[in-house]
Amino acid sequence: MSDLSGILDVCIGLVFVYLLLSLVCSSLVELVESLLKRRGLHLWDGLGELLLDDGAGTFRWKLYHHPLIFGLYRNTLGEQPKAELDNPQSPVQLENPGNLPSYIPPRTFALALMGLLTEEMSNDEVRTFKHVRDALAIQASPNIGGTRVIPQATAKALLLMLDSGTQDFEHAITAIGSWFDEMTSRVSGWYKRHAQKVALVVGFAIAFVGNFDTLEIGQKLWSEPAMRDAVVKAAEAFPGTSANADPKSAAATGTSATGQKFAPAQLCPGTLADEPNCQQLASRLGTLNNAMDQLGLPVGWHWSDVVVMKPADWLSKILGLLATGLAVSFGAPFWFDLLNKFMKLRSALRPESIGAKSTTDKT
Repeated sequence: MSDLSGILDVCIGLVFVYLLLSLVCSSLVELVESLLKRRGLHLWDGLGELLLDDGAGTFRWKLYHHPLIFGLYRNTLGEQPKAELDNPQSPVQLENPGNLPSYIPPRTFALALMGLLTEEMSNDEVRTFKHVRDALAIQASPNIGGTRVIPQATAKALLLMLDSGTQDFEHAITAIGSWFDEMTSRVSGWYKRHAQKVALVVGFAIAFVGNFDTLEIGQKLWSEPAMRDAVVKAAEAFPGTSANADPKSAAATGTSATGQKFAPAQLCPGTLADEPNCQQLASRLGTLNNAMDQLGLPVGWHWSDVVVMKPADWLSKILGLLATGLAVSFGAPFWFDLLNKFMKLRSALRPESIGAKSTTDKT
């Protein structure tokens, strides 16, 4: 039983290290993605597929310039001359990921689209379902007398959706909004796959830079029971591992049993000080740093150890670092869940030791 308990404690220790590293990795990925505005660029590309827009993004340009969507930009975007909107040769401003909105509410999208379809109407006229449908019918025709607002194939698809339910304005908003919402679900899938790839790269970088060697850490935990017990106690005290704690709350704060954090100013100077993702990264780095210092785990590079390493040692080191990087890319929620399961299993395997301890405390 003691060997099984020791193996379980080693697993708990490794999972705890993976959890701390995963929290840092996810914060770093979110910070990079927020600075590069990749979400907005994925949404722009998704709209291109949804609307069957051309490569220049002519219709998307008009849609993004609509006041309802224009107000979603984080930074001020200067007004574009209408001539440029009708014939955008190089939509630099709107295709810049730094300006694109990362999210558009489905109802806002539907109202903006319907506004473009009926933009030639007088402001004194009340838009109705018939106005929208008639405008779509014109756009769905192969030859139209005026300017084509949206691609013909897109207009045909929208006509089918509008004719599938009640003939009222609210139904049109709901149908178009649902159509857009399905597209954003696909875009979320694209972004998650992209983020997983980025997390894999960042995970390997963290493992190699910090020398977080799975094989070395596991061997150290197995050979030193005192260190193993300390790591298990730290894992038990970490927010999210108890029945009454919220893992999402723990992941957001990034605090450990030490309660200490990096000062955000150390990592987030200047304009980065206002970035929530940067502040979260500083917090989680502080948690990782404090835990490694207090637990004494074999991490970090030491020149005296590096110079005496033999080829076999380097092979083991590389395998251990690769294992850590791959594990970190799984994400913090995965390791939170696994850590809780290991903790429950540990409690189930040691009921007699817990009872013995209680008896000793009473005497």
